[in-house]
Amino acid sequence: MAQQFTDEAPADVEFIQDCKTVGEVFERFKPSKLVEFENEEGVGEEVALNFNALKDFGREGIIEQSDMLNKISDKQEMFGGFMEKLTDEQLNILLTNPEEKTAYIDILKSLIEELEAADPSSDEE
Repeated sequence: MAQQFTDEAPADVEFIQDCKTVGEVFERFKPSKLVEFENEEGVGEEVALNFNALKDFGREGIIEQSDMLNKISDKQEMFGGFMEKLTDEQLNILLTNPEEKTAYIDILKSLIEELEAADPSSDEE
């Protein structure tokens, strides 16, 4: 799906002779778009996305421009790594021993407390 990437009304086609590279096109037109992202709690954040290179249109280019998206991406990576460990054969063996399972759960609880203490914006449940 194509979408307009500026907040300005579409203009008539204009042929520009002085732009020889893609970089010069970005420099001349400075495409940007004001967007609103919503976090898990439904709180919105308005962000002006600036497109200074082709890479800025990709996932990483957009995430880099928003603190909220950066935090969500970091959480996603952390949970992804954690899920990989949950499917690991060694973890399955560990969890079959009740004493080791209890010790592992205690370690996880300790890590959660440490993470919550380090992040003042986290909500304790």
